[in-house]
Amino acid sequence: MPAIWLRASTPARALLMSWAFDVLHEPGISVSARERLRETLGRGRHLFTDCQSLADQCEALVGRKYENVCVLPWGLAAEDKPVPRTGRRQQLGDQGAKVILYTRGFEPVHQPQTVIEAFRRAYARDDSLRLWLAGSGGLRERIEAVVEASA
Repeated sequence: MPAIWLRASTPARALLMSWAFDVLHEPGISVSARERLRETLGRGRHLFTDCQSLADQCEALVGRKYENVCVLPWGLAAEDKPVPRTGRRQQLGDQGAKVILYTRGFEPVHQPQTVIEAFRRAYARDDSLRLWLAGSGGLRERIEAVVEASA
């Protein structure tokens, strides 16, 4: 079920919440799915989502701007300074590692192969990087094979 919630009885006060999968995947299922999404997104005046690109896509789909858009991005912003934690790194004997954790599904819409390719390029510049993949989905076996082949 899509993660779009309508939070009011009238469109005048409606707040919509949407994550990328809803807008990137749902419209591709069928014309009727696209129209249902357009109708749902069109009912709201306010949007809460996980990235500006997605907010732009929602507005393009409904053909107008929302009165208020709140973007709460996944992950860390460049200016964030996370506190290092050593538990798993210590267990692996790799305390100096800079860990990138991937927790999205192993589905085409999330492009896990793109994440792996981007990691390879970053690792070529900084060999202290580690990519930890956590998830499941239709591409899991393919992802495991790609990881095994590159080990």
